[in-house]
Amino acid sequence: VFALVHAAGGPAVAFVAIANAVDLLERSSSVLQEASRCESLLFQPYSAEQLRSIFKARLSADGASGQDAEKALGPVQIELTVRQVAKRSGDCRQVVRLCEQARFEAAARSMAEEEAGNTPAAGPSTPQKKLKPSSMADPLASVGLLPPEQQVLLCALASAKGEAMKFMDICARYK
Repeated sequence: VFALVHAAGGPAVAFVAIANAVDLLERSSSVLQEASRCESLLFQPYSAEQLRSIFKARLSADGASGQDAEKALGPVQIELTVRQVAKRSGDCRQVVRLCEQARFEAAARSMAEEEAGNTPAAGPSTPQKKLKPSSMADPLASVGLLPPEQQVLLCALASAKGEAMKFMDICARYK
């Protein structure tokens, strides 16, 4: 795919690759190493304050169910996890997983209360109906947001028999 840029008559393409490895360009294949216009942009890891803000923003977007999710974990566990993530890696995906865990625990607790008869069943009776669908639950949901040309290219690449494809094969499948 990276050879598309250097092919005669090839389309103008820009690639943005995001990786956790800082030295990805140096370790990559010869195609990437030969590409003179490849640049690496290093992002700083998230701080504890930023991670805390991300966590609160994601749950506050859920309204009352987000508040229930935050209560399900408790402030001590949330703070401890946020600080540990900030200290180890600063990777916000772990905080996003914490949000998912909080939602699941809140829904399970609510369902247990309904079964015990402590809370009137006003609304959906299963945790799956109470939770908002997660973007991580369906990774293909974002494909529909891509422009049609990129969707077609993605389909051509997805039907490949291996990890690498020749430029001519991509063009043949693209048409």
